Amino acid sequence: MMKLLVISLVAWFASSGGLAGETEGKARLLLPDLVQLPPTELRVTPETSHGRRFLLTFRSSFANIGDGPLFVVGDRKSGAEPLMGATQRLERSDGSTASRSNVGTFRYVYAEDHQHWHLLDFDRYELYSGRTGRPVRPTRKTGFCLNDEFRVRTHSRKAPRRFTDGCGLNHPELLQVNFGLSPGWGDSYRPFVEGQYINLSGVPTGIYLLVHHLNTRRHLRESNYRNDAACVAFLLDWPHGSEAPPHLSRRPARFCQRRRGD
Repeated sequence: MMKLLVISLVAWFASSGGLAGETEGKARLLLPDLVQLPPTELRVTPETSHGRRFLLTFRSSFANIGDGPLFVVGDRKSGAEPLMGATQRLERSDGSTASRSNVGTFRYVYAEDHQHWHLLDFDRYELYSGRTGRPVRPTRKTGFCLNDEFRVRTHSRKAPRRFTDGCGLNHPELLQVNFGLSPGWGDSYRPFVEGQYINLSGVPTGIYLLVHHLNTRRHLRESNYRNDAACVAFLLDWPHGSEAPPHLSRRPARFCQRRRGD
């Protein structure tokens, strides 16, 4: 099981829609707690379809370690609308529910190996300079299909696997989709697929931080926002010049703790 690497961040809450049905009775909201796991499987991959360039590929994973599910519903009135609006469903301890509207957008994506609905801007990947702390390169990845893929062994609650429908795979005509992560379950995205990479061409030798950060706009309600980002640090070196693949060597986690801003 991957160890969690938590970056100390200044937490803030920016509401983007009312929470309908929330009461001040004895029932409590069972909120999700999303945690970003550190990037893994970092590799340099040559690519020539857009001219010769070198890509940093990686695996990204996150999990829900909260008391309640992350449950996001997308819907639209007709197939003529290209996008779906997203609403977060929240469960209470007495079995009742609440809803939080305007938490995001869904779009149907046509990829080379599959076609399904994506929740846009759920997770963000960026390369930061270890010297200045400033962003150097973003990734192209914009959308995510959230499903219960792996169980978090350290989670105390043994919730059943609930979100498994493949995000409307091969069904662009749908008027509603259900995305989510059950308590104690996580999702993972393998290297290179659908924008899981950052272009390293032209990035000079130096120490860099690969930062993965989910729920950046705090549209989705959670019990804890302080574990929504994770980072790995590495030295990028071009020993044989810019026409040959660069070398990567990992650096200690303390480099990530120096990052400022968000």
